[in-house]
Amino acid sequence: MKLDSRYKLHQAINVGTLGVFGPVMVLFCMHKGMNLYQIGLFFAAYFAAITCFELPSGAWADKFGRLKVFHWAKLFDCLNFVLLICFDAVELIILASFIGGIGRALGSGALEAWYVESLKAQRRHSEIGQQLSSAHAWSMLGMAIGALLGAGLVQLFGNQLNPDNPYLFTLMTVLILHTFILCSMGYFFQEGERYASSDQGINSDLARIREALLICCSEANLRIVLLMQLLFGVLLTSSQTYWQPKLQTMLKADTEIFIFGWVSALFYVCAAIAASLVKRVLSKLDSQLNSLLFLLFSMSSLILIAMALSQSVGGFIGFYCAFGFFIFTVKPILATIMHQRVCDRFRATSLSVLSLTFNLGGLLLGLLFSLIADNLGIDVLWCVIGGLSSITLLLLKYRYAVLIPVSLKSKQS
Repeated sequence: MKLDSRYKLHQAINVGTLGVFGPVMVLFCMHKGMNLYQIGLFFAAYFAAITCFELPSGAWADKFGRLKVFHWAKLFDCLNFVLLICFDAVELIILASFIGGIGRALGSGALEAWYVESLKAQRRHSEIGQQLSSAHAWSMLGMAIGALLGAGLVQLFGNQLNPDNPYLFTLMTVLILHTFILCSMGYFFQEGERYASSDQGINSDLARIREALLICCSEANLRIVLLMQLLFGVLLTSSQTYWQPKLQTMLKADTEIFIFGWVSALFYVCAAIAASLVKRVLSKLDSQLNSLLFLLFSMSSLILIAMALSQSVGGFIGFYCAFGFFIFTVKPILATIMHQRVCDRFRATSLSVLSLTFNLGGLLLGLLFSLIADNLGIDVLWCVIGGLSSITLLLLKYRYAVLIPVSLKSKQS
C-alpha cells in the first residue's frame, strides 16, 4: 500500500476509534450520576491536560521523533480507558479524562508533521493542502463509522452483558482498538522518521517552544489563524459537549440509544463532504480565502443559535449536521495556511500551538460557559456563544481581514 493510502487509512482508524465513544460519552457521564457542571469539568480536565502538555509534546516530537511521541500517546489512550472501565467514582472518571487529554496532546500534530515532511521529501509541496483535506475526509468517515459502532454496541450488547453499566462493552472495544493502533505502527509508518532534528543552537525544549511561539505570533497571517482556531474550539466544543443531553430532552424516554450513533454519523459524514469540497478549493492556488473563512465561521455561529431555538427533533438534527458541515470546512484551510508558513524544524511544535489554541477554547467552555448551561440551560448557552462569536468575527474582520492570505502559494522550507 502506498504512503498516501496507508496514512489516510491509519487516520480513519485512529480518529474513528475516538468516534466510538464520542456519541455516548456524555450519556456515560450522566449514567455515572454527573450533572451538567460535572460534565463540563470532565471536558475541562481533558482540555486542561492538553493545555499543559500540548506545547511540550510538539517540542518532543520535533526533538525525539514524531513516531516515538505518538507511541506514548497511544499508551496514555489505553490507560485512559482502563480507568474508565475499572472505576466508577466521579473523581477518577475526571482523572481518566485528564489522562486522555495527555494522550491527545502527545498525538496531536505528530503524525501530520511526519506526513507533510514525507510529501516534501517526495517533492510534492503543492499537494499538501489537497492531501491534508483528503486525509481529513477519511478521518471524518472513520468518525462516522466509529459513531455507529459505539452506539450500536451499547444498543445491542450493553444491557445484556452488564445491565449496571451498558457502556462497558463499548469501552472495552475502544481499548482494544487503541492497542491495535499501537501495535500496528510498524506497518503504517514503515518509512520511519524522515526528519531528524539537530538543535542548531536550541538547547532546551523551552527554548524550542519560545521560538515556535515567536514564529506563530510575529506573523500577522498566523495570528489571525490562531484567533480563528480559538473561535473554532469554542464553537465546536460547545456543540459536541451538549448536543446529546439536548437531543435526549427532545426525544421520548423509550427512544433507542442507537439514534445518537446515527446523528453522530450524519454529523461526521457532513464534515467529510466539507473536507472533500475544501480539497477542490485548495487545489486552486488563486482561491479567495478572505471572505470564505469569515462566511464559514458566521454560518456556524448562526446555525448554533438555530440549534438552540429549534423545537423539533428533525429540525435540530438538520441544524446540527449543517453545523458540522460549515465548522469542519475551516479546519483544513487553517491547517494548510499554518503548514505553508512554518519550516520542518518547528513543524510539530507549530502544530501543537495550533492545537493548543483550539483546546484553550474547549477549556474556556468547560470552566466558564458550562456554568451557563448548568444554571440557565443549553439553549441559553448556545445563544450566548453564537452571539459572542458573531461579534468577535465582526471585530476580527475589521482588524485583520486584509491580512488573511488570498491564495496559498507553494513554499519550500
